Amino acid sequence: MRFSIVGWAAMFAVYLLSGTAARSENAPAKGSPTVLQARRLAERGLEFIRKDAVEWRTTRKCASCHQGSMTVWALAEAKSQGYAIPVGALAEAAEWSKERLVGLEMPRADTPGGKTLNTGALIAGLIAATVPSQDAIAAADVQRIIDHLRRYQDADGAWRWSPIPSKNRPPPVFESDQLATVLTDLVLGTQDSADPEQASARRDSREQAAAWLDKNSTTETVQVQAFRLLRDVRAGKSRREINARVSRLLGAQSKDGGWSPEKDVPSDAYSTGQVLYVLSFAGVKPEKKEIQRAIEFLALNQESNGSWFVAPRGAPGEKPFSNPAPISYFGSAWATMGLMRMAPVIARPPR
Repeated sequence: MRFSIVGWAAMFAVYLLSGTAARSENAPAKGSPTVLQARRLAERGLEFIRKDAVEWRTTRKCASCHQGSMTVWALAEAKSQGYAIPVGALAEAAEWSKERLVGLEMPRADTPGGKTLNTGALIAGLIAATVPSQDAIAAADVQRIIDHLRRYQDADGAWRWSPIPSKNRPPPVFESDQLATVLTDLVLGTQDSADPEQASARRDSREQAAAWLDKNSTTETVQVQAFRLLRDVRAGKSRREINARVSRLLGAQSKDGGWSPEKDVPSDAYSTGQVLYVLSFAGVKPEKKEIQRAIEFLALNQESNGSWFVAPRGAPGEKPFSNPAPISYFGSAWATMGLMRMAPVIARPPR
């Protein structure tokens, strides 16, 4: 059952008063968390994601980035990892989320809206980049996305969420221009092109992005660290370079077993799920003690409906949104995808 907005608000109040979202019914059995436990948590999370998205489509009638694009990503990953999903669920979600891709061909303009990166397109590009077996994002749409992303790159090599009003781009989704640049570069770097001219243009974009990132790497959050690791893995960097990034990411784990998005912010399912997701690409196994602790953290914090609560945050100087449902959906999707990648139902071939 999906919580209503009132239900989410009440749960948010309890969270603030208690300082914890632990749920004893998900406490792990004696000993370390197991792959079977991770699968059980993932299955419950997947059920929540699917049902909540259907309800959102029925009641809201709009394809959001959370209950739209992220639903496609979670279902595509579930299919890839061997988790059961209803026949047609992925295709239906993908078709509905295409609403987010309308207008991709519009030229960049010197207006606030004309400089805004399409977040739905970026997520769709990430799906195509991270789930090679996926068939939810068509090749033609991937090309449209690539063209859009290149067109919206700034002259200095970066991609920016700005100039959307800061109140409408809260963290962690709209965390920083650094994050936007890392994510966009990841998409460009994992899509091949048979057209020499397009391939050359894409390389130029990535070289400009790399130069900008090299100058702006001193304030990396856990989220940026994670996606820079994924970017390096997909680029085929050396094992030494990969291991250095893995060690840094593991070293950022909180005492409670989760990962927090930034200093002085509690650990949450959003950051923890992202880290698990990315570490799986780097070859980190669920038997590693840090991963077992992370699975235990997610087990203790999963709600009875299969979701994970994530407290809303505001951009600097802005008040957080009062409704935690969107960011909690994002967090639930990330937790579920991280668990599925760490505990696939089907054997994953070695890297």
